[in-house]
Amino acid sequence: MRLAPIPEQVLPKRRVFVPSDFDSVIQHIPEGCALVGGQAVAWWQQQYCASDTPITSGDIDFWGYREDLETSLVLAKLHAVRAFDQEGRQDELHLKTSLVTANGFMTQLLGDGQVRQVLWNIERLIAASQYKPYRRLEEQRGFRILSAVPLQRIQESVQNKSLPENDRNRLHNFQSVRWPQVERRIAT
Repeated sequence: MRLAPIPEQVLPKRRVFVPSDFDSVIQHIPEGCALVGGQAVAWWQQQYCASDTPITSGDIDFWGYREDLETSLVLAKLHAVRAFDQEGRQDELHLKTSLVTANGFMTQLLGDGQVRQVLWNIERLIAASQYKPYRRLEEQRGFRILSAVPLQRIQESVQNKSLPENDRNRLHNFQSVRWPQVERRIAT
């Protein structure tokens, strides 16, 4: 997916950075410590969705573990869009970008056979999508939290004989039982 360029009037007036500005810092961060916030969104944008205008941020933050990072970014940006005045902030852009990159990241995790991690992250997104204030935000701001769920890759993975049978069964149960429950709940 390719993101549209950011209009000039939306860009912040303060000094901004891209991930490569922090290369010397990142070298010294322990492997289990994940990059979060705006720089994380920028890094994931570089990995999973091309854009003519790179995501920027005024600082760099680290927290948590890699396996829950993308979903944590989505949840953090959902909160920021809801809770903070967006003048001079890029939280909505970061959120929309994080939804795309979370899908790409979970697709990668499925390819790596990390089915439990993917399903855990999906359940976190489902819980967020059922929160009324976030449903209102989806309508007002034109995004869908559950767009981060890699449904096509899940369907493909159910047939992937290289995955252990119990993982294929988990994915099949998600696809045939859990996801229809979620869809019914959204429809009401």
